[in-house]
Amino acid sequence: MSRRVSRSWPHRLICAQVDDQEIYLQVFEGEDHMKKIEAFCMQYMADSSSSCVTQLTPHVEKKL
Repeated sequence: MSRRVSRSWPHRLICAQVDDQEIYLQVFEGEDHMKKIEAFCMQYMADSSSSCVTQLTPHVEKKL
């Protein structure tokens, strides 16, 4: 019989405002935060993703 062990990995939730809606970006310890930011911006702000990355990166890095 095998057991699954649930682990709580350290992570950060970063709140971003997109069209007056709060959306949370979740970054786990050891993840590449830049890839997470880029994916987040492509998903929620595809038309201006480079601007989104530029604005969001310092905010995320401050929280890490």
